[in-house]
Amino acid sequence: MINPLKQYKTYYVGLESAWLSLVLLLICLLSAVMYSFNVAPPAQYLTDWTEAQRLILRTVFYGVSIILLPITNMLRYIQLRLNHTFPVTIPAEYYQIAQRRYFFTTLVSLCLVEIPGVLGLILFRVGDAVNSLYILLSLSLLGLYLYRPKKKEFTNLVQALKPDSETPNLLDDF
Repeated sequence: MINPLKQYKTYYVGLESAWLSLVLLLICLLSAVMYSFNVAPPAQYLTDWTEAQRLILRTVFYGVSIILLPITNMLRYIQLRLNHTFPVTIPAEYYQIAQRRYFFTTLVSLCLVEIPGVLGLILFRVGDAVNSLYILLSLSLLGLYLYRPKKKEFTNLVQALKPDSETPNLLDDF
């Protein structure tokens, strides 16, 4: 009988690199915010923007940030479907291939949802109110939560790539 805890630990091992990338991206974003607040106050040349210029920039950045979450969701869905359906060249290494594919999918999703936080930092640096920073940063943190590495997605990918030992090789007949 298969021990479910052992199987859980086995499948969780493949997610370590994806979780590490999530933590590193979160640390980078939060350290940039802390640096922006404490170490480097906005320079004079950056705060010379007029309110009209900042309003246009704020509107564009909000629009990009709002559109980015559904685009990331669609792109992640497409990548996961391609990961499931794209054939494995070396059947013995299906687990490592699943790890690489899932890591890349997660990394792309996480990098895309970091963009609103960076846009919020840019707005703050040009002299906009701190509310824009908080709104865009919270949108970025929401995206990091939504597109975090998930054990169920990874186990489904591993099961989809696992070679069937019962399926006969059709090339053996030739």
